[in-house]
This record gives sequence, C-alpha cells and structure tokens, in this order.
Amino acid sequence: MLRTAQQLSPTAHRLPSSPLPTAHRSPTSPLPTLYRSPASPLLHSHYHYNRSRLPRSRADPCLSKVEPSATFLQVATAYEQTHKAQGVLADAGFYAEAAGRVLVEPAVQDSRIYDPWAAGWRGLSLSDYWTLTTLCRSTRLMRLKPFLLHATASALAHSRVDLHVLSRLNQPLMLRGMARSLAVDASAEEARSYFREAVAAAAGRKDGSDAPRLVVLHDLKRHRPGDYARIRMETPLPLMQQAHALAHSARSFACVQWRTEGSPMQSNAAFGRCANALAGASLSRMVSAAGPYPVTEAVLLSDLIEGNSDTLHRSAAHAAAKAVLFSRLRLSPLQRAFRAVNDSGVRAMLELHVCARAAIVVTCAHPQLMAAFGVEGPAAGQRSNCLGCVKANSGFTRHLVETRARLQARAHQSLRTYSW
Repeated sequence: MLRTAQQLSPTAHRLPSSPLPTAHRSPTSPLPTLYRSPASPLLHSHYHYNRSRLPRSRADPCLSKVEPSATFLQVATAYEQTHKAQGVLADAGFYAEAAGRVLVEPAVQDSRIYDPWAAGWRGLSLSDYWTLTTLCRSTRLMRLKPFLLHATASALAHSRVDLHVLSRLNQPLMLRGMARSLAVDASAEEARSYFREAVAAAAGRKDGSDAPRLVVLHDLKRHRPGDYARIRMETPLPLMQQAHALAHSARSFACVQWRTEGSPMQSNAAFGRCANALAGASLSRMVSAAGPYPVTEAVLLSDLIEGNSDTLHRSAAHAAAKAVLFSRLRLSPLQRAFRAVNDSGVRAMLELHVCARAAIVVTCAHPQLMAAFGVEGPAAGQRSNCLGCVKANSGFTRHLVETRARLQARAHQSLRTYSW
C-alpha cells in the first residue's frame, strides 16, 4: 500500500549529517572519512577527501538532476553481496528500463545493498564500492545523494510503493501479492506488464493509472543468471590509490587467506589440524621467499576475524583456529590498519588490492584456478589437503589471484601465489 504522509513526512529522512561521530571531517568535503583512526600513520590519506578532489568527468553518464516527471525504481535490500551483487544491479537495471523508470544508485553498508531510509545508514553509496560508468551507460541511473535531497524536499517520498521479492536465487521473479512469476528470460514487454500489475496491486488499484513515482524493491536476488557481465564495474581510483600506498608502506609482506565458511570441516580437531597446516605452509613460503627484503610479517585474510563475515556462525573451534594463526604468524601492522576501516565492504576490497601487491600470497585454490592464474602448488615433498579445509569456490579467492595475475602481467613484478 502507499505510505501515508504521516509515515513519510519530509523530515522523516535526512542524509546523515555525521554518520561516524568520531570520524575526521575535511573542511573542504561534506563527506565523512571511512576510518575511525585518522591519526594512524598508515591511514593519513583520507579516502573521501581524496575522492572529493578528483575532477568530475564532463562525460559522466550518471544522472545527477531529478526531472519533475521522472519515476524511479530503488533497491532497498538484496540477498547477494560485493561482487555477486553486481548481478542484482543488472537485474534491477533491466526491470527499471522495462518499467520506464530511472534506477536509483543503491545505498551500501558492510558489503551489502542497504536501505537509505533505515536508521543506522552511514551515508555510503554504490560509487564508494564501484565505478558506475559502465552501469550508467547501459541504464538510466540517478546518483543517490541528489535523489535523497530531492525526495526529502519534495512530495516524491509520499508517492511510494514497496514490492517484496519472495522467490529464491536464480528462480523466476515472484513478488508478494502476485499470482504469477516473471520468467528468467522474460522480455522487456513482459517485465513491463508484470511490474505494472504488481505496482497496481501493491498500491490498491486495479490498473496502473496514477502510478507512484517511487517503487522500492526489497530482498532482490539474481533472477537472470549471467546478465551481470554487461555491467562489470571496477574498483574506484581513490581506493586503489589507498591500497597502493598501504602496500608500499609495508614493503615486503605475505598475505595468508583462509575462507572457512562452507568448508567440509566439522570437528574441533579438523579446525586445529587445518590451522596448523596453513601456518606451517605459510611460514615455509615466507622463509624461502626471494626478493630485496625478507618476508617476515603476514596479513591474515579470514572470516575467522570478527567483523569480516556476517553469515559465519562462530564457535569455539573458530576461536581456537584463529588463536593458532595469531600465535604462529608475525602479523604486519597492516592487520591493525585494516581494522580501522569501519565498513566491511570497503575493508574487503582494500584488503584484496593491498594483498594483490604482497610479495607472496598463500591461499587454497581449486586446481582449475591454479592452472588459469599460475598458482603454484605445495612445496616439494608436501601433499595438499587444503580443499578439505576451505570453501573451494570462494569469490574472494578468485578475485585475489586474478588481480595478482593482472598486476604481474602489467608490471612484470615477481608476485608468487601458492596453494597450501
């Protein structure tokens, strides 16, 4: 149903004036930094401040001005996160174009699409995670900040209807209140008809007349498999610059990556055995690493660390495995620097691009991934059992080794990646 004026008054939603009360603010930037500890020697270059100083492209294809007659589609929540969420955006772009609506740039928080109308939003949007040029060239996309300012200052927010997705991942789209679903290979005309019917039903009308200006989708998933390839987005330049600066400040270090969620491990003994095997393999590779500087310190990339995963249900076995790695590895100051980043989505991408520049990376890669990106196997005389300890199809692992392979080919660097 349409929300009432009392439920959505013009003062009910404001852009966060200070999403991070303890964060430093640059006098020339209205946006907060992403760091709780601006005094940290490794984080003196503030992400948002740098971002605000980049020259804006005159050819920016994204929309920044709200047309009076425009209607909008906004994704408030989604099932997927980080890289896989690009598929959600591809689907949303298709639905928006089919319905003749402008897609609103999503708000994000902790690696997920987030409802900007909900309490607790820190003020980040998709462009803090990804460049939007490719998406905006294929879809009419309205930047979030000017949209929210317009919605707050106008009656747009009062003309709103909410649609809730009931279907599962990679299944035909099914919206609450509808007797039928939308096929995964539906045409634009079929999608237009489906959304017109769904909006009319949710708004309590028999047809699509006087349609609300804002349609908000909740719990959207990927319903059109493979469609996201056309909107492949890249990491923003300021975040890349920050990653390069952090990696350079640490000189020579190793990154040890372990994704435990979804692994075959069941018992406490299995966790302990895997933790010790990973620590031993990592130390062996660090000792034998060649280069101008010795590799004595490591960064641990793992969902064992609190705040890195909101889906892992931690147990005493996870805590014990983490204790093994923290005791056996000499951790780099980068480990503390990453913990100062207050958004897990930005932190994950920063970790990925810093570790893409590490002297060595120890991870567990599927044999096909090893062959595709030059990942080396265990040391001579050692047998790999790591696939029994990890989630074998981790997207983070794939992006890490793929990014390292690209950097090595581009810069002719000696970047060694090992599977344990």
